[in-house]
Amino acid sequence: MNLKLYCLGLGCVALLSMAPAYADLTTLPLEALLSSEVIAASRFPQQAREAPSAVSIISAREIREHGWRTLAEALAGVRGVLVANDRAYSYLGPRGLLRPSDYNTHVLILLDGVRLNDNVYTQGPLGAEFPLDMEGVERIEYVPGPGASIYGNNAFLGVVNIITRDAAAQSGGEASVEAGNAGWRRARASMGGAGGNRDWQLSLSHGRRDGSSPYSDDLVGNVDQLDGEESTRLYARLSLGELKISALLARRDKADPTAPYDTLIGDPRSRIRDQHGHLGLAWQTELKTGLTGDILADYGNYRFQGDYPGDRTAASSDLKRDSTVGRWLNLQARLTDQRLADHKLVWGAEWQQDLEKHQRGENVSTATPYLDSNPRGYLAGLYVQDEWRLNETWLLNLGARYDHHSSFGGAFNPRLGLIQRATPRTTLKYLAGTAYRAPNAYESHYHDNGASQKLNPTGLKPERIRTLEFVAEHETASDWLLTGTLFQYRIHDPITQIEDPADGLFMFTNQSTLNSSGMGLQAERRWSSGEHVRVSLARQRSRDGQGRVSLSPDLLAKATANLPLGGWNLGLECQYVGPRRDSAGGDIAGYSVTHLNLIAPRLANRGELSLRIRNVFDRHYSDPAGDEHTQAAITQEGRSIEARLAWQL
Repeated sequence: MNLKLYCLGLGCVALLSMAPAYADLTTLPLEALLSSEVIAASRFPQQAREAPSAVSIISAREIREHGWRTLAEALAGVRGVLVANDRAYSYLGPRGLLRPSDYNTHVLILLDGVRLNDNVYTQGPLGAEFPLDMEGVERIEYVPGPGASIYGNNAFLGVVNIITRDAAAQSGGEASVEAGNAGWRRARASMGGAGGNRDWQLSLSHGRRDGSSPYSDDLVGNVDQLDGEESTRLYARLSLGELKISALLARRDKADPTAPYDTLIGDPRSRIRDQHGHLGLAWQTELKTGLTGDILADYGNYRFQGDYPGDRTAASSDLKRDSTVGRWLNLQARLTDQRLADHKLVWGAEWQQDLEKHQRGENVSTATPYLDSNPRGYLAGLYVQDEWRLNETWLLNLGARYDHHSSFGGAFNPRLGLIQRATPRTTLKYLAGTAYRAPNAYESHYHDNGASQKLNPTGLKPERIRTLEFVAEHETASDWLLTGTLFQYRIHDPITQIEDPADGLFMFTNQSTLNSSGMGLQAERRWSSGEHVRVSLARQRSRDGQGRVSLSPDLLAKATANLPLGGWNLGLECQYVGPRRDSAGGDIAGYSVTHLNLIAPRLANRGELSLRIRNVFDRHYSDPAGDEHTQAAITQEGRSIEARLAWQL
């Protein structure tokens, strides 16, 4: 057995062995955990045990206990989820399925039900570019499996819905400062209030990092201090009765030390800049008893700039600059009808209009343009969802959606979920569904005039998926919640970036069918005094026409624990990622990593001091690189230490 996996297994056993020590504690009813409200699975509130998916919920309490600073860090602890990083962005692999050139286009990221995936790359933000501070999150709902029957495009392998905190929960103001190695510092302030039928929130944060511990590999060498990052986030929300107005703006400036696309190594001009902006209106009202109406309107704005210096082979001083502006208007209307006995019906419509999808490219040194593309279009969707309670034992969840894209036409996607309360302690779910992902503007229209990337001469088709899944949830007599899943995916026409052997240029193309199957196991227990233990194991097998899918591991194992220790609080994470294959066919070793977060007792009932250590044992490990990198793997960060002081005003 792999030594790292063996060590992680011992850690899991140690965590599980803590249960007898707390046997005298009054346990939290698992009924409360399984009855937790979930919205993302069906677009209406329902119990987690009745949702047509193996839903995972990450609470604000867990975020605080483990000190997670990004959405990627929070999702990395979820069973079966792979998070990889190329030191520019973090990438999500649901059920461990991650492929080169997949820039988070197969998972839909929502903020209070509003789509955050942009309209050019259709990329979901996960890292420092995610536009909301984690302190402003009430909970995260992760719904694995296809969600196109209610969400349409990008809800391919899963949906992540982030629910923001209520102003009433904030009660006044908060401020925090952080500092750590590699020149990390961050300050955040927020305030809010509630009274009558109105409430409001406002938060602002700014963080900066000079550079990580020395980053090096065989190709790039030591480029310490060229991995810096700076980010700013602003969020505001005003609620006036049934009307909510929200606005957010986030900017990130990141140095890229990996020299992608054969650019010059160690050149400080190599940078990426992201900006996310949203202005939204949400209105909900009860039209009559049992009938609720919702309207959402969102104006989205995304900007990107990538600077790529020179040519590694010619040591040129030229600078290529890619600039992107995406602007769109998204309108949604929904009716939730509970007037029919044993039925909960949702009818909905969605329209998204592209105002701008502008990609530009030029050689800055010579002012020579190589790209100017703005293929605007629209998306229209209609859907219906029915939760039908057949009897006390069986629940049937049916859904279907039809989308029409101006670029390629229509897509119809159904979903079926049959949920059985087999015993008072056991729930079984039989699930089937389909989803699609349309080619985005980057895949369809980006080129750099023959320097490194070209257009596909035959065009691209949408990729489609068919899934089958079985979920079992069981509450043991000793108050453990056990969850098991079996799944099978079949993806047709997956969109993949390849290198054309005829000319050595990259292009996107539809490849042969991809098959993925696997299983997952999880054990979880919570105690009323705050202890929480969760252990999971996932095995999956992903194969395409080339064999094993690169970047995707066959094994993921995770353990998290929260342990109150005499006024202190210890949050602990252990993760193991199995061996993977890089895009060139080579092997990348598996690794184990441990993180902890220690929270001191309350200071004067208002302050909180915490110490966060990532990669406690300073493990050296790598993530496979995408095809745009010359190196096969990207070295990840070593140990990092951060201290945080938060204060309620």
